[in-house]
Amino acid sequence: MVMNEARKNFYTEGRYKIGFEGSKFEIGAAGYANYSYLDTTFNMKLVMLLNFPFPSSAIRAMYDSLTDQSLTANQPEFDPVFLTKALSEVVEEKNIKKIKEEIEDNNSIRLINDLEKTIFISDLNVKWNQPTRSLISVGDIGINSFDKYKFERKIKGKMELVKRRSGDDFTLYLQSPQGSWYFFKYQKGIMYVVGSDLAFNKILKDQIDKVSKDDYKLRLANISARNQFVKAMKSK
Repeated sequence: MVMNEARKNFYTEGRYKIGFEGSKFEIGAAGYANYSYLDTTFNMKLVMLLNFPFPSSAIRAMYDSLTDQSLTANQPEFDPVFLTKALSEVVEEKNIKKIKEEIEDNNSIRLINDLEKTIFISDLNVKWNQPTRSLISVGDIGINSFDKYKFERKIKGKMELVKRRSGDDFTLYLQSPQGSWYFFKYQKGIMYVVGSDLAFNKILKDQIDKVSKDDYKLRLANISARNQFVKAMKSK
């Protein structure tokens, strides 16, 4: 942690505990955070690894759909220094050199086993919203990969992590340039998911029982939940 008296802020970097420790919904987050005690704003720049039980065929369907509809989306411009520091917090040390070389030479992240998670977010800016007691993403979201499938695009989306004494809520919404979208909400051991792709939704419906075990449940979300979230995010 570094305190800058001139700028009146605190700066930290490293790995951050976002929440949901001990659950089957795992979040690995690393990067840096900045708190200004002039205006009390709190901002973070992160890479985020989301890992949770999910049908492999649904992951492939989502990847195929978003890839087909995101051909005009920009590729992220990786910052080698930032990514090397951030990824060193979530992967084995022996792999950092290879990852750094791939970023510098090809503007791409080598997809090693440590990074093959359900959703690998390579570029996420977030801010703290005090009225809702939540971390909310700002701007487009850089998605590096879905499981073993490289995506490497920045697309429209929104992430919100609400901190509550009764339990945290996590929501992620992704939308391609051509309009296809996917909605994820994790709350009290239940992962609610729905997409604009009917085939994707059918896969979820058919495989819900196979994935739902013990203290983790997969459920098909109502489209109204997606609509409410998108509407609420426009004012935050």
